[in-house]
Amino acid sequence: MLRLNGIKRAEFTDCIRGLCATRMPKTDCQTQSLSVTTAVMRMLPLVIAALTLAAPARANKGGEERWEAFSNTAEAITGDILLSPTRLRAAGHDFPLKVVADLPRFGGEDGPVAARVLKVTKTVNPKLLNGNRLGCGHPIQWIVVWRLRGGYLQPKRGKMLEMAVFEGSNIPKSVDEPGLCGTFSYTSPDWQP
Repeated sequence: MLRLNGIKRAEFTDCIRGLCATRMPKTDCQTQSLSVTTAVMRMLPLVIAALTLAAPARANKGGEERWEAFSNTAEAITGDILLSPTRLRAAGHDFPLKVVADLPRFGGEDGPVAARVLKVTKTVNPKLLNGNRLGCGHPIQWIVVWRLRGGYLQPKRGKMLEMAVFEGSNIPKSVDEPGLCGTFSYTSPDWQP
């Protein structure tokens, strides 16, 4: 039989429900209830912090999510980004977007992934960090994004974002297509290895 501070589990449950068991003096039940209340109140800030950290990237108004540069390419070219269905903001420059497709089996670097394909709606090719550009000499046409599955670097789904950028007129279906200009990895601001 489970005991907590010398009280049987059934008696403890009765205390929590506010029903003092006949086997236990009322004052012991009240004391135990107070200690449970105190323990819960002490844990409340930790629970709130854990729930806050469990959210993926922080969403701003307009549905923008903030992502921190993680891969070498992201750190060298885009830095941290803001991403929404209508805009990518990288290194202080905006790329206007529109959602074109949600692909359940996009060919990602590690196999098929559920991905969103975004079309760049205005021809832009600004210099980003270190004088780099997103395109391979020409403005990009497509951005494909997906959240990584689990793994030793990313134990919680959705805490990392992959982004692939493409030139060309055809909707990309894989990172192996000839129009690929680069892949970038980002983490949620609250992600910790």
